[in-house]
Amino acid sequence: MLGYTTIGTSDMDRAVAFYDALLAEVGAKQLFGMDRIKFYGTSTDAAMLALCIPYVEQPPGRLAKLEAQAQSDAQLVQASTGNAGK
Repeated sequence: MLGYTTIGTSDMDRAVAFYDALLAEVGAKQLFGMDRIKFYGTSTDAAMLALCIPYVEQPPGRLAKLEAQAQSDAQLVQASTGNAGK
């Protein structure tokens, strides 16, 4: 069973702004966190997404793909996040 998936970031403030907006669209929110890591989900009893500043502070160099079932869903996410992910 999946507990959480971690995405590395070198800019936590920017990542939090992006994922707060993005994940709110699917009913998730920041559940808890500390300075270097934040956990998102719908419940601590379900799988979560974690944002983390790696201890080896180099660009994370990872890519995650999010799929939308319809173009209108993708446009809604893009509109809700603005330029936060750029």
